[in-house]
Amino acid sequence: MAKNKDVIDLSGIKSIRQLVAERLQVMIYTGDLIPGQRLVQTELSERFGVSRVAIRDALQELRNRGLAVDVPLGGMIVRPVDDKDIRNIAAMRRLLEPYAAVEACRNMDDEGIQILRSIIAEQETLKDRGDYLDFIRIDWEFHKNLFTYADNEIMLEFIESLWLRSRQARGLVLIDHYWGDVWSHNSIEGHVKMIRFIENRDAEGLKDIILTLVDNSEKEQLDWVQNLKKKEL
Repeated sequence: MAKNKDVIDLSGIKSIRQLVAERLQVMIYTGDLIPGQRLVQTELSERFGVSRVAIRDALQELRNRGLAVDVPLGGMIVRPVDDKDIRNIAAMRRLLEPYAAVEACRNMDDEGIQILRSIIAEQETLKDRGDYLDFIRIDWEFHKNLFTYADNEIMLEFIESLWLRSRQARGLVLIDHYWGDVWSHNSIEGHVKMIRFIENRDAEGLKDIILTLVDNSEKEQLDWVQNLKKKEL
C-alpha cells in the first residue's frame, strides 16, 4: 500500500528522555560521572535545562541499561564498578558469546563478511584519531553484526545488556591513552582473525578467539580497578 504523503514519520526522532539518557551514558563512560556518584534530579535538571520529569525518566532508562542503581532512602547513583561485577559479566559472556559465534559462523554470508570488513576499516580510522569512546561503540557494532547471524534475538538482547554494563568499566579504562591504544590495536587484530575463521567456516577457531577477547577484556578492567584502588590509598 502506498504511503500517505501527508503522514510524517517521527520514528527516528528521539525524546528528551532518550537524549538526556544518552548524554548521561557518555558522561559515565568518560568518567565525568564516576562510579558511586549520586545522581541528583534537581542538579541534573539545572545542568541540562530540562524538567525534573525528563531527568527522572532518563535515570530510569539508565537503570534499565544497568548503569545506575537505586540507593536506600531514595535516589540513584552511578553503578559502582568492582572486581565482582567485572568477573560476573565476563563469566556470562563466556557462556553466551561462543555459542552465538558458532551459530553465526554457520549462517554468515558474503554480505555479512563485507559489513564486518567495513566496520574494521572504520575502527582503524577511529584508532588513528585516538577516538576511543566512539571506537567502543563501533567495537560493539562489529560483534552485534556477527551475533545477529546466530538468528536468536533473545540471546542477542542478553549479550547487548552485558556489553552495556561492560562498557562502563571499559570506557573508564580507555580514558588513559596508553590503555586505549593497546586495546584498540588488540580489538582490530582480533576482528581480522575472526573474519578469517568465518571465511574458513572454522567455528572452533572463532569460538577460541571470542574467549580470548573476553579474557583480555576482563584482565584489562580488573587491572584498572586495582590501579584505581592503589591511587586511593
